[in-house]
Amino acid sequence: MAKLLDALNDRVLLADGGIGSRVQQMDLDVARDYSGAENCTEVLNLSRPDIVREIHRSFLEAGADIIQTNTFGGSPITLGEFDSLGERADEINRRAVELAREAIEPFARERDCYVLGSIGPGTKLPTLGHIDYDTLESNARGQFLLGWNPSPGTAFYVGYNDDVNYRGHNPFNGQYEPGFVQNGRTFFIRASYLFRKSFK
Repeated sequence: MAKLLDALNDRVLLADGGIGSRVQQMDLDVARDYSGAENCTEVLNLSRPDIVREIHRSFLEAGADIIQTNTFGGSPITLGEFDSLGERADEINRRAVELAREAIEPFARERDCYVLGSIGPGTKLPTLGHIDYDTLESNARGQFLLGWNPSPGTAFYVGYNDDVNYRGHNPFNGQYEPGFVQNGRTFFIRASYLFRKSFK
């Protein structure tokens, strides 16, 4: 982790782009490629690992210093919208981390580059009454640790666009901070925000 922090102090690090955006440009078959879970990018970790690995590799070849795991929609709640995938969240997240590490390995021999775990907002928001805060917080806490068995110092990207992670919410202790340590692992939180305006 110190190496990443030092790099961030020294220079701007270039991150990858969205895996989902790249996948949407492809002509994939729902049954064959998505295993019937249409537009579930995370299922590709299991059904088409070659695609996920190649997307990571393409970002690294383009000069990215940081790639994010294909887990933005990998929470049990979000995956639960597809038949039985919620029960496979651990397997899907683990495989995503393995694929990112496999892709980055040859590049990491030549230069410093990093893998960040990605956690997205999901499709249910408390402010819209889709889900209660406690369930969402419990789910977020679960995905922090679910499927990932990172070495100490692994960083996680969190893209929440609701109040659960407002100002860098630490789901383990309820405090607001930009990063935290849990079980010897450092978690960085990058909160994204939706700005809503009512028009009359």
